[in-house]
Amino acid sequence: MRKIYIYLSLLVAVVFSSCNNEAETDDYSSNVAKLKVEVQNPTTRAAIDNQYFTSGDSVGIILSGYNDVYKNVPSVADSWSLILCDDVILTSQRTEVKAFYPYQRDSIHSIFELNAESQTNYLYGICKEEIYNRNPTAVLDFKHIMARVRFEITYKSSVELEKLQLVGDSIYKEAKFNLEDGTINNLSTPATAENCLDVPLGDSYHGYYQAKKTVDVLLIPFAIGDAQLHLRFTNGREFDIDITLPEFEQGSYYKYPITIREDPYNSKNYVDLGLSVKWAECNLGAVNPEDPGDYFAWGEVTSKEDYGSATYKWGNGSASFADFDNPGFYTKYNTKPSFGNEGYVDYKTDLDKSEDDPAYIAYRGYWRLPTPEEAQELVDNCKWTWTEREGKYGFLVESNVNGNSIFLPAAGTMVGNSLYANGTYGFYSTSKLNADNPHYAFELTFYNTEWGGMAYVVGNGMRYYGRSIRPVAK
Repeated sequence: MRKIYIYLSLLVAVVFSSCNNEAETDDYSSNVAKLKVEVQNPTTRAAIDNQYFTSGDSVGIILSGYNDVYKNVPSVADSWSLILCDDVILTSQRTEVKAFYPYQRDSIHSIFELNAESQTNYLYGICKEEIYNRNPTAVLDFKHIMARVRFEITYKSSVELEKLQLVGDSIYKEAKFNLEDGTINNLSTPATAENCLDVPLGDSYHGYYQAKKTVDVLLIPFAIGDAQLHLRFTNGREFDIDITLPEFEQGSYYKYPITIREDPYNSKNYVDLGLSVKWAECNLGAVNPEDPGDYFAWGEVTSKEDYGSATYKWGNGSASFADFDNPGFYTKYNTKPSFGNEGYVDYKTDLDKSEDDPAYIAYRGYWRLPTPEEAQELVDNCKWTWTEREGKYGFLVESNVNGNSIFLPAAGTMVGNSLYANGTYGFYSTSKLNADNPHYAFELTFYNTEWGGMAYVVGNGMRYYGRSIRPVAK
């Protein structure tokens, strides 16, 4: 069965049980005839993907002058015809025939509701000739009411774009369409940040370094103006893109390529301290600089509830060490036979980034754990000031090179299933094992206590405890 070349973006599930598809009989008198409706292709370019009516789609057939009353008759698509669900018997009285998709039962005097949030590709059809009993077939030329805008958003491949919103004086959620003259009026209040237009997301393409999201949106066409495109990624990273919209025409098509050149993976930007690497503004898993983020055992890429020897990924499951100096425990990253499970050694001291670095895994190689040398560089080249931010204690670390700074919260450590020293100590993992004692990996440690004073050093940290991570990038 051949389909009608008209785009349908929202399938309307309306079933008209009263539709009569029976063949016409030949017993009409000479002065009456049954109305028949056919369609022809639209000439606009607003179609997006599915460009057809399918059998069963509902369309309202609008009759003006028919028995001197306005009439809105439901119909269903069937091949190249629209089958009326109620017979319309024509006489010699001239009748104007128009159509509106999708069928709106409660429309009054050719006024129809438009709702941009539904992303319906509203259509209207016009029969150029008046219909009567001697000319009973109305051929409808359909046109698109909405304007189509395509956003092609390119960004670094890793996370997904989860939200796209439009805000601006030219963005309207609702309006009314007058079928008599083809005009749009009764516009709603323009979309604001508190009442923005949410846009359904389209398909994504992911390469190793670059991703592209194609988003098509149908907008109520009206005035020219500025608008803002708000993008949010799955890890909380947000961008606001200013755009200028043209004066949309019904059925028009516009394309906006947008490239996000900044790193979209971390919840905030990196900070350039003038050192050999740039430091992330937030801990891994945090949204704000003062938030603790997630805790990770060294060499593990996910957080968990229990940080003990029995749950450590690179151990043999022992709940404790019978001999701390000869535990016979580790199954990866070990330099001493007496420390390895059944004497296992691999002499690995640097994390396999692509397998065991949680920052590298989370952000596809853009971020990673710092090395001990990079952590020491932070100690040696910055001014450290104990402070409070949003009720959280930690160090403000200010570069002696360019004055830029980061805040490192004293997030404590997870031991077993308990959090210790939150608000007084900070333990931040680096990427290197202590080859002399494989129980430990090097970490940046700082504290400020009433009994111990204040310090910030690169030292040892037990591998299976839960530590904070502050990623770095070149």
